[in-house]
Formats: sequence, structure tokens, C-alpha cells
Amino acid sequence: MQALCQLEAQSDSFLPHLTEFIWEAAGSTELHNAETEELRPNIESVRSYAGQLARGVWENRERYDELIRGTAINWSPSRLNMVDRALLRLGLHEMLSGAAPPKVAINEAVELAKRYGTADSARFVNGVLDAMRKKVSASETAEDSPLATDH
Repeated sequence: MQALCQLEAQSDSFLPHLTEFIWEAAGSTELHNAETEELRPNIESVRSYAGQLARGVWENRERYDELIRGTAINWSPSRLNMVDRALLRLGLHEMLSGAAPPKVAINEAVELAKRYGTADSARFVNGVLDAMRKKVSASETAEDSPLATDH
């Protein structure tokens, strides 16, 4: 989410710095400071996954924003605060790319919204992403889904 906010603030000019940013951010998490040695080898996979997510979200942001416009009535992405916009895009990306089951993607986005968003962010993010999840599950196949991506 932090990387997405940096991309939002600095646009494509931040892309050359994305890997370094993620490397430093993931290195400062509790994974790095964990007392159990078994978590430490996962830092590399966390960094790699975070980079893949950030790039995937950024590359598809226009498509995700269109989906947000169609679901969050009266709330165009440009009207949303940076954190809510990043979390909606991230949740969508995780759902549509198959990176996480829809309910897991929504739960993760809601938890981040509680921590970093406004007092209304968690409820808003949950509502929009859940509406999108219902659209996806109503379709018989991912290819028929109104939210299907070109992946």
C-alpha cells in the first residue's frame, strides 16, 4: 500500500525506485525483526510479492478506476483519498489476478483501511470490494466476468 501511495504521488517517475523502496520497507517490518528464524527467509518472497502487486496495480490502475467508478456510485477515484484509492485498487488486483481469494483480498484491504485510512475507510472499502466480489461470483466463469482482466 505504501508503494502504491508513492506511485500515486510521484507517478511513473517513482518506478525506477520501486524495488529499493519495497526492499527497505519490507526490511523494516516485523518479519525482519521476528524472533523466530523461520520467518526471516520469507523476507525475500515478501519483497518480491509486494513488488509484483505494486507493479500489477499500477499497470492496471486505469481499468481498476473504471471498475471503481461503476461500483462506487458518486465516488470517482479522483474524489477518493489516496489510501482508499490504493486499497480499492489493491483489493481489485488481488481478486482479479487470482493472487488471493476474494474474501481474503477484501479482509486484507479492510484491515489496512482500519489502520491507515479515515474513520469511514474500512466500511467504504469493504462495501465497494464486496459489491465487486458479488459481480465476479455471479458470473459462471472468470472469462465471462464483467471484472475479468486481460491476464
